[in-house]
Amino acid sequence: MNPSAEEEEEEEWAPKWKSLHESPQFVYGMLDGFLETWEEEDFERIGDSKYPIFRRELRDKNCHQRLLAFLKQVRESRGYDVDDPPRCVMSPFFPMRMDEIKLYDALYEELIGKVEFVVAEINGEAKLHGKLYELDEIEKVVEAWAHRCTLLTLRVKQVRLSRRKRMKQLESINASADVVKTVQATVFAECYNKDFKEFELVEWRFKPLNTSSA
Repeated sequence: MNPSAEEEEEEEWAPKWKSLHESPQFVYGMLDGFLETWEEEDFERIGDSKYPIFRRELRDKNCHQRLLAFLKQVRESRGYDVDDPPRCVMSPFFPMRMDEIKLYDALYEELIGKVEFVVAEINGEAKLHGKLYELDEIEKVVEAWAHRCTLLTLRVKQVRLSRRKRMKQLESINASADVVKTVQATVFAECYNKDFKEFELVEWRFKPLNTSSA
């Protein structure tokens, strides 16, 4: 029996979007509504009601172009590399500037807690391979508050464990041989009360050189 048109379309859809369907961002609901729009590359009717992520009809050409660029960022990076979303889209992703975060002590302390948690979790795995990393810089912070997730892009520097007499200590690799890598991680925060939050590392990865293959 020959497959129907719908079955053929489904067969084409699955491999094309497989990595996104299997991503933690999809599992945690952050990509709800986006996959339907990516199916139509020309976006001719992108403001229709069948796309629930859009707030209003897209009549402004400038907004439309910004939207296409934003959707491309979400598709290629799964939210890690997004810029400010256009007003016409109900985005779960909200990029935060470090100077803004530092204005609020509680927000900044929570961010540092998440970053330290991520680095510790990464090192828990890296030690098995004789590697350790320390934070070099926080490059980007994207909040997905509705999903209690924070998407972090961090620059980390590889360090090595050296023995000196009777103690072990971490020693930075020679400046000329520094190994610096970019890490992306999603942290889920379980809020038990206003004073206590438990973090869960949803995923971490070294940032792909080609984000379209993420």
